[in-house]
Amino acid sequence: MKRFILIALSIVLFIGLSVGTYVLANPDAILIGSAAINRGSSTGAHTLVNKAATATGTGTISTVEIYTGTGLSNCEVATFFVVSGNNLSTRDTEVIGAVTGGSKQTFSGLDMDVVTGDYLGTYYTAGNIDLETSGGSGVWFAVSADNIPCENVLFTLIDDFIISLYGTGETAGVVAPTPTSAGTPSEVTPIVSIISLIPFTFFGILAYWKLNTVLFLITGGTAMMTGLYWYEIFTSDIGISVALLVIAFGLVCFGFAFKLIFWKEPPVVYTKEE
Repeated sequence: MKRFILIALSIVLFIGLSVGTYVLANPDAILIGSAAINRGSSTGAHTLVNKAATATGTGTISTVEIYTGTGLSNCEVATFFVVSGNNLSTRDTEVIGAVTGGSKQTFSGLDMDVVTGDYLGTYYTAGNIDLETSGGSGVWFAVSADNIPCENVLFTLIDDFIISLYGTGETAGVVAPTPTSAGTPSEVTPIVSIISLIPFTFFGILAYWKLNTVLFLITGGTAMMTGLYWYEIFTSDIGISVALLVIAFGLVCFGFAFKLIFWKEPPVVYTKEE
């Protein structure tokens, strides 16, 4: 049972570090909206503004993802902000056009202004975007009306709804980072950083599964190297914390190797009953 717990902890550590890597390797990323996934319901041609997951920064939205069960016609997207109550205005808009149904569709190369706290919305003349009627933060509706663009227009808020509309972009006015011997954060993509976590996770799982001294030494060494790499690249408080966590994991692996080498449990001696 102990092995399974340690293996599970290794996997959880990898997942957690992978998520942290995305954030650290994209310090200027803006996220807005809800995951573009297959949901239980759908809704027709209205202006829809997703109240969930407001923009995490100020800058430009360059990519939008939409999941729709049936294709959309004349689709538009926009960033919205609240004027007062349920009155909304658009900040910026983009024309998407036709959206293929039945899967997530991604539209890149957009240039849509966004400010921290803005909302992402859409309008289309025909089709259905995927929607859930529970578990969300709500959706503002303008039934059968094209309110892209709009200024100080009253919408109807339906609580708990959520639509499959998601956007990403970058903040404005990014200052170029100072180069280091191992490169700059801008050169360290999420994929490259996540790949750097794979070796010690893989060897860690094998080591805990086999309880093998050599595997623990390999895991400890790769974890220490990865931690020092992170310490040099990601100099923020979070980056340093992650680096120290990886280094601590390496030290734990060295501890297990030391135990297997030097701490031999005495053999069990059975006395023969007369």
